[in-house]
Amino acid sequence: MVAKILKESDQLERASNTILIDINFYKQSPSKKIPRTIENTGELDETIYKPNDEELIPFAFLTFFSHSSSILKQNNTPKILTTTCHFSSIICRGPAFIPDLLSMNPNAHYFKRGTYDIKNIFFLNFFKACNLCLAFILNHHLWLFFLSKLLLWKDIKNRGNSTSHKLELVLNNFTMCSGHHVGSKWFVDTITFLHDPNFRGHRVVTFHN
Repeated sequence: MVAKILKESDQLERASNTILIDINFYKQSPSKKIPRTIENTGELDETIYKPNDEELIPFAFLTFFSHSSSILKQNNTPKILTTTCHFSSIICRGPAFIPDLLSMNPNAHYFKRGTYDIKNIFFLNFFKACNLCLAFILNHHLWLFFLSKLLLWKDIKNRGNSTSHKLELVLNNFTMCSGHHVGSKWFVDTITFLHDPNFRGHRVVTFHN
């Protein structure tokens, strides 16, 4: 009888020790791993724009000029002319991309290139296919983009139907000095988007830097 009691007490002691070991194991277990992303693993860049940086004072006038322009104040509505290069249907997908561009701004119009030379519209000299050239004639700004990967609206899976709401412009990661200048001067001031978006419709165009 005594041996049986000692055996049962020994089993209870072992069970209690096992429970304590399990509790201590869970207490000492490592915390949940945080995913490694560019934001939490990248090094701090010294060229990130800071509003009170003394080195950026010479560029303050440019930013002020951008935010005080007549277009941003909606005193003037820019007129957008869209055209293509010669034989665009053969060398690139420009004609297929034009309807998507025209849907971004109700004040944009398409004119067939015909026999006009590009120098009669603005001075430019390039011989690359699948390029997107934006020219703002009043401020003499000219930007050339290479369309390395083009996905048309009709090719997007599970896409919705476009509405007539005015677009909302979103600039993502334009935090460096050059990106801040380009974003504030070109995309905000002279880009082909209106500055009174309908947020309720939630039509968004996003630029990633």
